[in-house]
Amino acid sequence: MNYLDTSIIIILLDGSDYRFPTVNDTVVNGGNMVSDLGLVELTSFLSRNNVENPLAYALHIIKKYKINLLSTVGSSFIPGFGNINALFYNSLELSGKLKLRTRDLIHVSYGIQLKAEDYEINSLLTADKEFIRSKELLHEHKINLRLI
Repeated sequence: MNYLDTSIIIILLDGSDYRFPTVNDTVVNGGNMVSDLGLVELTSFLSRNNVENPLAYALHIIKKYKINLLSTVGSSFIPGFGNINALFYNSLELSGKLKLRTRDLIHVSYGIQLKAEDYEINSLLTADKEFIRSKELLHEHKINLRLI
């Protein structure tokens, strides 16, 4: 199963992008998932591009391409601070190692957390070259990084 970075879904919306055929072939074959973070990013992208009712359109796109929408919930304890969402805790732990932009860091953390929760994540699919910084770490968790 592929964990999709939002950049992949945006390429699907832009049929003129040179990567569209590769992305379309990959996504149409099924077995893809997006996180709630991806849904928020996609909705934000659509709203910035003046799409009327961006959330409804984002959900339509996810259904159209038969992409699974997944969310993880849980918390971890930070001494001297208290409980924090486990996903963000893991992202904090990885931030110094990967030095990625926040959203990209959270996507990597999501993929790793979903894999740890026994989801069959085989790859993280993205068009964002910055993710190359996470390649080794993802490999350690048996997740392939696929740059389109």
